[in-house]
Amino acid sequence: MASSSTSRRRLLCGPEDPSVLYLQRQHVSNNIWAGVPSEDVRCRRYEGIIWDVPINPRVLAVIDEMGFGGMLRCGQPKDIDHHLITALIERWRPETHTFHFPVGEATVSLEDVEVLWGLKTDGEPLTGYIPSKDVNYWKDVCLDFLGFIPDAVDLKELNWKQTSLSNQLRIELSDDHEQYMYNQRARVYCLLLLGGLLIPNATGNKIPFFYLQFFMDIEQCASYSWGGATLACLYHNLCEAALGKRTDVGGALTLLQLWAWERIPIIRPQMLNPAPVDYLPCAVTWTGRASYVKAPGHCIETFRDQFSTMHANQFIWRPYESRNLPDVCVAGRPIWTSMTTLICWNMVEPHMPQRVLR
Repeated sequence: MASSSTSRRRLLCGPEDPSVLYLQRQHVSNNIWAGVPSEDVRCRRYEGIIWDVPINPRVLAVIDEMGFGGMLRCGQPKDIDHHLITALIERWRPETHTFHFPVGEATVSLEDVEVLWGLKTDGEPLTGYIPSKDVNYWKDVCLDFLGFIPDAVDLKELNWKQTSLSNQLRIELSDDHEQYMYNQRARVYCLLLLGGLLIPNATGNKIPFFYLQFFMDIEQCASYSWGGATLACLYHNLCEAALGKRTDVGGALTLLQLWAWERIPIIRPQMLNPAPVDYLPCAVTWTGRASYVKAPGHCIETFRDQFSTMHANQFIWRPYESRNLPDVCVAGRPIWTSMTTLICWNMVEPHMPQRVLR
């Protein structure tokens, strides 16, 4: 009888009306309800030694000007819990770009990107064309704008291995260099943040050369919607994973974990020495020592149960209301609720906050 009852429950799972959730047959949840064993996704991320070496104040000033200073000041993010991300992907719906919980639909929005990391959301889209595939062109560009020539294998593939960028941070800068050298180092930092946290690909350790074009002009760099690009890449990777097209998942999964901790108290770690968060991006809340005793970490079944039995008072719809936020975290407020298109190079994804607004 127990086996028969389980089978009936599995048959009843899924959307009653398939007109909206029309991709159910391809969705990873189908296998779970059918009792097919599933593997955790492998979350890609790499920041090199960003957090291990002191940063020159003049370099930090340039990074601020480029729009990445708030994110850098948040400090090193915690390791990604692959089981948490897997459980969230199982509830992600590509048709609506939202997570479906018992308490309603929810999603990572432009507000979350800007408030958590201080990234610009109202700006020019991150798209264009590849300037050249000529190796000599990229030798010259890398030397001029980064201060070094990539290894031969990097030039052949037109991708930096992140270690080649990370190694540049080991070269100490004093306070008496020409300004262009601080600009070069700032670009290295920003490229590592871009390829390691914002839009990491499924390999987790390569950054395409063409992204350098967005960092060449320091002032122009600050005009791009880095938050919009980050969210487009995250949406794209969640959709691919939810439809079972990949198990190595890129995108800003660190941001997704921060979003989940902010909004779902029953799964968050307890911070042991909470950092002061006033007038800093909210990601700083989740740095430092933490206890996972009361959190269900590193257990996919527990996360599934927590999400399946979630009550209305176990999800925070407006977690940032009481925060004192710096200007860099609220500059894009007028477009947080916009129904628009998010762009990151060849990834184009809809932003539909109307489905989750409270």
